[in-house]
Amino acid sequence: MIVVSERLEISRISRSLRVCGKKISLIPTMGKIHRGHISLLEKSKLESPESSIIVSIFVNPLQFDSKADYDSYPKSFERDLRILEENKVDFVFSPSVDEMYPCGFDEHTLVSVPYISEILIGKVRKGHFNGVATVLGKLFNMVKPDFVVFGEKDYQQLALVRKMVYDMNYDIEVLSSSTERESDGLAISSRNVFLSEEDRKIAPKLKETMESTILKFLSGFTFEECTKFFREEMRKFGFSDDNFSVLDSVSLKEISPRSELAIAMVSARLGRVTLLDNKIFPLPEKRSNFSKNNLLKRSSK
Repeated sequence: MIVVSERLEISRISRSLRVCGKKISLIPTMGKIHRGHISLLEKSKLESPESSIIVSIFVNPLQFDSKADYDSYPKSFERDLRILEENKVDFVFSPSVDEMYPCGFDEHTLVSVPYISEILIGKVRKGHFNGVATVLGKLFNMVKPDFVVFGEKDYQQLALVRKMVYDMNYDIEVLSSSTERESDGLAISSRNVFLSEEDRKIAPKLKETMESTILKFLSGFTFEECTKFFREEMRKFGFSDDNFSVLDSVSLKEISPRSELAIAMVSARLGRVTLLDNKIFPLPEKRSNFSKNNLLKRSSK
């Protein structure tokens, strides 16, 4: 496994691989490698066994709300390298902030994906997805991958990448891997290390409550009734800043008569951690409780 920190070097490696007829699979990460990241490697190997795998490790300042949040993001670089080497990654690209943003941030060009960047998480974390799209655009241009792989846990990010790749005519296939979970159902995330021992026991209630709310939704309860139920259950368990949305799984817009699959997307804060989860489910033919609901409205102010 070769570790690279300079953008010109990773671009040179990419060109050399292409000259040799190799395809390239890119897996962007912010480090703190866990089982969810390993599932992305497995997805890449399954879809394109002969591809060279490049994993990027870069904690991107542009997508954080504050310097304190950025500084506290968990890091374990040497451990990450050991895990990636054990899983037969070919190259790791781990640039510094100065390498990625040599002229700083104040006048740096930003990439913005309308609508998807502005709803749900984007409504609360202003500019977050502009930071995500910008760093991904830079990585795509440096590496020029044939494939990129993202997890479905961060479904809004996945939808943003798909639209960005389509709109910008990147010759990249976007692959996705299903959410990896702990034995009690909690979606695996690098930020779970910040959960207290007591909060860790409570955290699986997010998934359980999401699934209970989906069942109510499908049985005919209105969206307003479902959000009320979700909010009350979350508050009962000690969560705050909760959000429950049901959207078209492709467009992330309000469900329409043409929608076939819906996605429930939930988030809630527990202690110092905001937990995310989602579930895709088929829609019944009769949709009397789906019409004209404000499906993007946050369930709490």
